[in-house]
Amino acid sequence: MFSRYILLILFFFCWSGGSAQSLTDKLFFEHLTTEDGLSHNYVQSIYQDKDGFIWLGSDNGLNRYDGQHIDIFSTNTQPTLGGNKIRRIVQDRNKNLWILHENGLDKMKYSTQQVKSFLYDKKQSKRWVGIGIDRKENLIAYTEKKIFRYDIEKDTLLSLQDAPQEYRYSAYIHTGGKNYVGTRQHGVIVYDEDWQLLEHIYPRSIEKGPLTDGLINVLQTDSEGCIWSIIVGICINKYNPQTREVKTYRLSSTSVINKEIRDIIELDKDYMLIGTFNGLFRLHKEDMQKVIMEKGETGEEGGLSYYSIYSLFKDRQGIVWVGTYAGGVNYSHSYNQRFRFFAPSHLTGRFRMAKEDTENNIWFATEGNGLLCHHPETGQVESFWLNGNRHHNDNIIKSICISGDTVMCGNQRGEVYNYSIKKNKFSLLRKYDNTNILYIFKDSREHWWISVQDQGVFCLNMDSVQFPCSNFIDEIDPGVLLFATQKEGLYVYDLNTGQKKHISTEDLGVPADKSLSITSFCRDSERNLWITTERQGLLSVDEHWKLRKQHLSHTKVHSDKLYFVARQNKGKLWVIGAHKLYLFDPKEDQLYTFDNNNGLRLTDMDASGLIDSSNRFWIPGNIGYVMVDNRHFELNSTPASVILTTLRLNNKLQSPGENSILDKCLAETSVLCLKHNQTNISISYASDNHIYGNSDRFFYKMDGVDPDWVDAGNRREVFYSNLAPGNYLLRIKALNNDGAIGPETHLKIEVLPPLWARWWAFVIYAVIIFYILQQYIAYKQRKQRLEHELYLKQIEKDKSEEFNRELQTFFTQVAHEFRTPLTLILNPLDEIKKKIIHVSGVEEDLQLIRRNTKRLLTLVNDLMDLRKIENGSGDLKLSSFNFNDFIQEIYYSFQTIARQREIELQLFLPENPVLATFDKDALEKVFFNLLSNALKFTPEGGTVTLAISLFEGEKSRIHVEVRDTGVGISNEDINKIFKPFALSHQDLHGQMGGSGVGLTIARAIVEKHQGTISVSRIEPHGTCFSIDLPWSYDKRYEVATQIALDEGEDMVNISSFKVTSISEIILLVDDNIEILTYLQKELSKEFKIVTAQNGREALEVLARENVSLVVSDVMMPEMDGMELCTHIKENPSLCHLPVILLTAKSMTIYVEEGFQAGADDYLVKPFKVSTLIVRINNILSNRKKLKEIYGKQLSLKSVGIELEPADKSFADQYEAIVKQHLSNPDLDVEMLCREMGVSRAKLYRKVKAITNLSPAELIRNIRLECAAEMLRTSQLTATEIAYQTGFGSYNHFADYFKTVYGVSPKVYKEKYKNT
Repeated sequence: MFSRYILLILFFFCWSGGSAQSLTDKLFFEHLTTEDGLSHNYVQSIYQDKDGFIWLGSDNGLNRYDGQHIDIFSTNTQPTLGGNKIRRIVQDRNKNLWILHENGLDKMKYSTQQVKSFLYDKKQSKRWVGIGIDRKENLIAYTEKKIFRYDIEKDTLLSLQDAPQEYRYSAYIHTGGKNYVGTRQHGVIVYDEDWQLLEHIYPRSIEKGPLTDGLINVLQTDSEGCIWSIIVGICINKYNPQTREVKTYRLSSTSVINKEIRDIIELDKDYMLIGTFNGLFRLHKEDMQKVIMEKGETGEEGGLSYYSIYSLFKDRQGIVWVGTYAGGVNYSHSYNQRFRFFAPSHLTGRFRMAKEDTENNIWFATEGNGLLCHHPETGQVESFWLNGNRHHNDNIIKSICISGDTVMCGNQRGEVYNYSIKKNKFSLLRKYDNTNILYIFKDSREHWWISVQDQGVFCLNMDSVQFPCSNFIDEIDPGVLLFATQKEGLYVYDLNTGQKKHISTEDLGVPADKSLSITSFCRDSERNLWITTERQGLLSVDEHWKLRKQHLSHTKVHSDKLYFVARQNKGKLWVIGAHKLYLFDPKEDQLYTFDNNNGLRLTDMDASGLIDSSNRFWIPGNIGYVMVDNRHFELNSTPASVILTTLRLNNKLQSPGENSILDKCLAETSVLCLKHNQTNISISYASDNHIYGNSDRFFYKMDGVDPDWVDAGNRREVFYSNLAPGNYLLRIKALNNDGAIGPETHLKIEVLPPLWARWWAFVIYAVIIFYILQQYIAYKQRKQRLEHELYLKQIEKDKSEEFNRELQTFFTQVAHEFRTPLTLILNPLDEIKKKIIHVSGVEEDLQLIRRNTKRLLTLVNDLMDLRKIENGSGDLKLSSFNFNDFIQEIYYSFQTIARQREIELQLFLPENPVLATFDKDALEKVFFNLLSNALKFTPEGGTVTLAISLFEGEKSRIHVEVRDTGVGISNEDINKIFKPFALSHQDLHGQMGGSGVGLTIARAIVEKHQGTISVSRIEPHGTCFSIDLPWSYDKRYEVATQIALDEGEDMVNISSFKVTSISEIILLVDDNIEILTYLQKELSKEFKIVTAQNGREALEVLARENVSLVVSDVMMPEMDGMELCTHIKENPSLCHLPVILLTAKSMTIYVEEGFQAGADDYLVKPFKVSTLIVRINNILSNRKKLKEIYGKQLSLKSVGIELEPADKSFADQYEAIVKQHLSNPDLDVEMLCREMGVSRAKLYRKVKAITNLSPAELIRNIRLECAAEMLRTSQLTATEIAYQTGFGSYNHFADYFKTVYGVSPKVYKEKYKNT
């Protein structure tokens, strides 16, 4: 007993001195608590199901842990449990989970997660005590007096065994084909498979009689088949079924193991792990007196979260799970101590380098704490300060090297110290410039090599030998040194011969434009050199210094820098990166990564490590150092399986049930059948690996969607959207924490097409399409037959229409040709009338000839209008006006003729003005035609009525009626009254009928206005024409009233200039000899005349003669008048010539065409010669006056031209507006248009017609006149006047002024000042 205490004291001393080791490996725990999602920190039961999930029964519900996430089941969740205080959990052969709680027993069906409860009986004797699993994996449940087995077919519990009288059951376990039942006070009862009694097992302590309280609360078995039982507070028994031997460990208040034992499990082949009220204990399986207490302060890193233990469990991966009373769950596995972490509490700062002395102690160079010595056997740590003041800046050591009793140290100040281990004394050996000592090495010839930052490598014994600055130095062969430089590759130095060899960066396969900083190297058993670099990964070089291969590029290891390489075992290499540790297997090209997620607690390791003489790997870091025992280092080779957990469709969670596509859980589902509108899916999954589960890495691939495997990292959910109908296979696999790949988990997914895309739907479609095609073919055949018939009819119709068009064209051309001889008749008649006015009887004859000629001209004009209507040309010229005023004007026009014929003409108008928008000229033709017809066919004493009425509503309209009391129209004539040439009878007053097309034109005009016209008889006599027009008013078509600038005014006002005509040469062009001769005779009285018969001859004449004006017919052979006009206006030498066009084409489109060609005027045949002479004089006079104006470039007033009143009013208003805004430099044409209320085009035409200047030029001239007047009369300077007259700058003003007045403004002012 005394030796035991000595051992415990020694253990405590070692631990308190900083050791992380004890006589046996200490369990290192990680924790799960309510902070991690656990429902309660009191955990009474732990179980692992067949899928690998860990189930944790707490005091507030059941928890399922998948290695990363916790799901909770309770009385408040779905599915709903019968109780929250979970005492025991098992799983049967159908994977159904059985949960024992305070209210009874629940069965959670695996496939649907539905819960069925078997509640407690009210009698205490029938309360459920515990549950277990027999050999066939059936549930065994028991009360104190009965044992039950679950019947799967009947879904009920059947009674198997009653307890003997005075016996009470307390525990159960099945092993070795036998059922072991623990009791109160009667040991363990053993039954066979059929529950026949075999034997009793009594502990030796009760051989002479039953114990007072012998409750067996735990039964457990080990890997050798032995039965372990706990008799509460008394002893631990081990029963060997083979030898029937019972071994006992007595419990008491003085026993090492606390007497309040809650659970026991097998820890390993040598020990059982016992959970008690006061922590964990290890009990040797053979020597049951050998007990080890799991030490460690509660709450410290790696220790238990709480001392009171209630449940123990060891899963299939060997992880030990410990449920506590108030600390949640603790779990430990052998892999969490692969990297033994040391961080002495009194030390701070980075650990830089590790070296081993002759006593196998490990020495560390630290940045701020001097030297640190770790004693591996005891775990004791000692510090040795470089400077006694213990200031961190004075105790930085960058590099060390050990030789016997000497530790050579280099710091950041370029100082090299010699530390004597025996004397515990530092002494300064050498001082270099103020920089880092990177590396110190002692070769086999006792030479010390010092690498100084930015200076090079120096040998203390040979000053003549020097190498570039190196990060690492080693003797790779006896007498052969290798230097790993920072920038220049490798240097080999032979100590025997003194020869140097340089292996450049190019020799190592690194491009010349890239730097190569080598950090360390080592040789393997095949004499290959492995080199770590800062940016080029891990290089492999053979014994001839040739690059074999480049490994571990920065894209693969996620770090640019590698700092150290060392041999592990079996050809593997340890590689230290900036933030991760790598184990590299060159033969398999396999890389294993270690970081904080799988046990390596260092996050920054830019330091040089060490493989000691015991094959232990020491890794310095930023917050401590790590030891890896290469002899016992193992990788987790157990593959991780993937379990599908949850399914979401269109972001809605699917649980097995009636309203779900799942009839059982997702893990049990092999085929997932989705509708066409369920194509947005999310599938969650988990791994059965609980060893650093956060390091698991998942890959998935959907056949038919993904071309290759998708790396999901640690994400445990996969998403797919808009899956097209078809069959898919989802494959998921996992890599465990050490990269071992597991089997694939498959899920077939079938996306059904919509009903309209099913196979039977396509059959129906095919039938329908066949029927449609059949009907279509029949239809096409009928259509072709009908089309052929229509084609024949169309040919006949086209021939008829072509004949009518040719007839109409001929008729129109004849009518057109009538105008020329009518012109030759009308004009000579006027001359004859003047000459023979006194001859008796001749005047009446001339009047008869003139009247019939005018009637013939009217007929020709109507025929031309009819032709225009039939061609569909002639757009409406809309204007907005008072409809009442318009009708009154028409009414007054017919009052005189009505009085002459003794006919009463009546007018009825609405009281209020009627504002409307129509084509005024077109409607005037309509009403003139209707009133003329009404007066024609109404006898004397009759009445003609013109009535206007309004209909307002959704579609407002104006209703016009023209009624008469005339002879009326027969029913036969009413049906064809609107057809051309339908009626043309003589009227009642002796006048000849009309042309026969008036009503046709009237109807076309009304219909263009979207209106209707109709006719009806008035009994007993009379006719009524009714017109309905849509009533609307558009302000856009309002007529400007401020200044009327219509085209007629422009033409008339040009003649207002009082300029005397002079003799000018006029060129007459016409293909009709008669009219050419006649016009030459009439015009030669005032002008010199030259002639041509077509446009081509006219151009020849123009080349010879100095012509002042051209009068040309439009329709001529070779070159017509339009082409002639275009040639004249496009020729720079002729473009100034005015052109007057003569034609019988009265349609607007032809008039516009003439003006577009550049014509200055346009006369329609027939015309008066006097009118032609006046227009010629006006144009010539206007051109003469404009030349005078243009020569001076000033306003009209300065020239002295007097205008007619209308033009004078316009000019005065224009000048007044300019002077009103005289000082405003922004005055432009747009502002003038707004001020004067006219459009830009009309303003331009008016100003051009009067002055031949543009509006902008006229503004400038008015400004210059005002400026000249101010220069003459005011005392202002020329610069001030320039700004007051609206010129932006004086230079701009002076240039214009000098151009007009010939002198600068200042000279002009001085001139008038002197006079």
